[in-house]
Amino acid sequence: PTDTVKPSVLPTDKPSALPTDKPSALPTDTIKPSALPTGSFVPTISRELFINNSMVEIFGDDILYNASNHQQDALNWLLNNDMFPVRDSDAVLQRYALAVMYYAMGGSYWGDSCQFLDIHESECDWICSNRREGVFCDSQDRVREIILSYNNATGVIPKEITFMPMLKTLHLSWNNLHGTIPSEIGNMANLKELYFSFNSLSGSLPSELGSLSGL
Repeated sequence: PTDTVKPSVLPTDKPSALPTDKPSALPTDTIKPSALPTGSFVPTISRELFINNSMVEIFGDDILYNASNHQQDALNWLLNNDMFPVRDSDAVLQRYALAVMYYAMGGSYWGDSCQFLDIHESECDWICSNRREGVFCDSQDRVREIILSYNNATGVIPKEITFMPMLKTLHLSWNNLHGTIPSEIGNMANLKELYFSFNSLSGSLPSELGSLSGL
């Protein structure tokens, strides 16, 4: 008959070999975690290089090649011995200034080390055994008081003390300090209390101290 229709060889609704909604191998919105927390203050360069760069930025190359013995001792300690993390150049400068103070004032002969140069502790925790003297900071870890009386401190008062601009109290009475009072102390606008009595200091009071209205 002319109207005969032959069936197709295969059904037209044969399912595909694989599902069309197969999931991708990896989610497209996957975010790999960063190696360090984004809020960390750990420098991306080594601690030594970070400190070195900070010091050169502040003082120039002279700090590396023309420093005094006390300055060089402090820098060597900061670079090669100290292990406490430093968050920025201000923190480097503050810790360096206290290290210079230790070396310039004969820290190895102090009656109480007051935990100075503790490589694992913040300088804000360098406290004497009587808990009333040492280094005291504010809530932002800026040095506000240095009290080291009756502690057999010898040597000189270093000008690096002025690298702690928030310092309010400096008490160094009843020691064996000699030399002169650094005139740079007259630039410390926040200084309110200054005690240098009963030492072997020479010279007159720097005229710059007259600008400190808070004394």
